[in-house]
Amino acid sequence: MPTLQQHLDDLDRMVDSGASVAKTRSQIAFIGREIAALEADYSRLAEAHANLQQAHTDLQAKICALEAQPEKKPPEHSVDDAARCILDTLFQNGEAMTDEEIAEIVGYAKSIAHYHIEQLKVTGFLERIRFTGDQRRIDGPDWGYRITQKGRQWILDHAA
Repeated sequence: MPTLQQHLDDLDRMVDSGASVAKTRSQIAFIGREIAALEADYSRLAEAHANLQQAHTDLQAKICALEAQPEKKPPEHSVDDAARCILDTLFQNGEAMTDEEIAEIVGYAKSIAHYHIEQLKVTGFLERIRFTGDQRRIDGPDWGYRITQKGRQWILDHAA
């Protein structure tokens, strides 16, 4: 597809070679249509560019508004009675315990204790640890749970 410049060069050659007036006018009309199409494309692109600039400005304003908002505190972790009992047990014991040991002390089925232990892990109040050295269990699991500093602080903050 020839460029606009090539069409203008063709027109120039037509004039230099003495082409008929009809051919010359036809080439001028064709170039005029090409220019009109380019102007329409330019107008459409200029409008799209203006819309994008406005959208950018709007987004910048939203970012500034969000940055100006005070920082929201995460919601307080809710701990039900069963989970509280497990936290208290680990807090008072001071050492890591298996889920079986925890379940036995608090009087829950192992599955119920395990559920609450998992919830407390998600909140960051408990962590799973591997027993090593003197803490290793004979004929027992190598893994247990201990209260984290965050869990200790929660107990201290919510002491009855």
